[in-house]
Amino acid sequence: MNGIDEIRLKYHLVEAVDDCGIAPFDGSGKYLEVHGIGDFASKLGKREDDYHNTLTGRLLLLLESRPLLGRNTYDALLENVIQAYFGDFEGNEDKFVPAFMVNDILRMWRTFAVNYELERRKPGKGFRIKNLRGRFERG
Repeated sequence: MNGIDEIRLKYHLVEAVDDCGIAPFDGSGKYLEVHGIGDFASKLGKREDDYHNTLTGRLLLLLESRPLLGRNTYDALLENVIQAYFGDFEGNEDKFVPAFMVNDILRMWRTFAVNYELERRKPGKGFRIKNLRGRFERG
C-alpha cells in the first residue's frame, strides 16, 4: 500500500468509527497502523512481531475485534490468523494444545501491564481515568 492509499484508508477508518458512534482512536491515532492481510500470520513468532506491532494487532483481532465493514475480508483475516496458530492441529486433535497462542496472549497482557505502569508513573497523565478504563471490558 502506498502512502496516499494509507492516508485514504485511515480517513475512512476514522469516518467509520465516527459514524458508528465508537470512541475515537486513542492517542489521536498515533497507534493506528496499517497491516497487510498476511502480516499478522507471516510475522507470527518472528523478531519483528513486536517491532511492527503485529503481535498486539493480531491478538486484539482475535480477542476484541468486530468488523465495521468488509465482513468477508475480516473473516478471511481471522481464518488466516487462526490457521497460523492451529497449524499443527490436524492429525493431533486428541493432544493438541494451542500453547503458541496462549503464550502470545500472555505476552500481550504483560506488555499492556508494563506500558500501563510506565504511563501511571508519569506525572499529570490522567492515571485515574486510564485505571477505570482498564478495569472494565471493552465493547
